[in-house]
Amino acid sequence: MILSRMAKSFLLVAVVLVASAPFDRSQSATPPRVVGACNPTKVKFALSTHDTGTASTSPVNITETGMNFTQAKTGCVIVDFQASTGLSDPPPGAMFIRAVLTQGGGEALTVRPEMVRLSFSSSDFDTRTLEFVFPNVTPGSYVLRMQVNSSNGGGVSVDFPNTVVRYD
Repeated sequence: MILSRMAKSFLLVAVVLVASAPFDRSQSATPPRVVGACNPTKVKFALSTHDTGTASTSPVNITETGMNFTQAKTGCVIVDFQASTGLSDPPPGAMFIRAVLTQGGGEALTVRPEMVRLSFSSSDFDTRTLEFVFPNVTPGSYVLRMQVNSSNGGGVSVDFPNTVVRYD
């Protein structure tokens, strides 16, 4: 039987695919699940009437959402964030919002989720409520900042943000 040049090429590709190593899901970037329980006893909040607009693809601080607090004992810190969010450029577009918690100007603590992507297919603004959990925060003085950035350099806006932090 004589195979055409096209059939030989197809067979070669099929052999390469079969001979390739299988995909190892253990090497994926998905972080492990974290399960816990905590009961923070203190609350601070920042309620703002200002807007933060940006086209930056690097995170910028959201106006009037930052606050300082002192964690008295090891435990979780829970951050609730609510704002009217949308695009200042024509759709479609997306933004990322993150909560950044640092101790004494040091590196940011681990938070879940690391960031939240908000996607928009229209120019309408939506009120969104997000929750971030820092599962294991040791005693000390902390600074919380909420940040936003555009996914692609298009204009995004976070309006009337409210931030509530629950801590020990």
